[in-house]
Amino acid sequence: MKPSADREIILSDLAYLIDELEALKSVIDAIPYRDRPMEQESVLDIVSHIDSVQSVFLEKIVRKCVIDDDGASPIAVEVNLGIVLQPETNPAGKTDRHADPAANAEPDETLFDLIIANRKELLVLLETHQKRTGNRKIVARDREWLFYDILQELVTLDRDQLRKVAERVQAIDTDRSIKPESH
Repeated sequence: MKPSADREIILSDLAYLIDELEALKSVIDAIPYRDRPMEQESVLDIVSHIDSVQSVFLEKIVRKCVIDDDGASPIAVEVNLGIVLQPETNPAGKTDRHADPAANAEPDETLFDLIIANRKELLVLLETHQKRTGNRKIVARDREWLFYDILQELVTLDRDQLRKVAERVQAIDTDRSIKPESH
């Protein structure tokens, strides 16, 4: 496959998150999105993780590539990307803003809107500045990465996290269908 074809597939996969989050927004009111069954992550925890990873990538790497004057030098980032891209980590070092289920009575649709807006911005930046981002080397704390290898890792993380959300929603639906209605 040609690098430009790889790039188009990656961009298409990155755009897929927008569709998935839009669909999730439409059902979020109907599920206990803050529940942590058996101490596992809640749906909101999983979506927040996608937000954290995307924020690190957008803030620390993409914008730096776009702002960089020569468009060819390796970009140094003060992040260990191997750790950031792990599903179990909190890459931005943020506290979980959804840790207290009583903190917000209503779903935080603004989180979904924020992730969608950031993903759209990411896609626009990648399209508009492909020469500055293309084959750039990113020098992180853990190792040297190629820009599109990081994007591929981001896509893989998105898929894994969205699969977890789908499994969690399906488990909730199954649990509801098994429990008899109480009157």
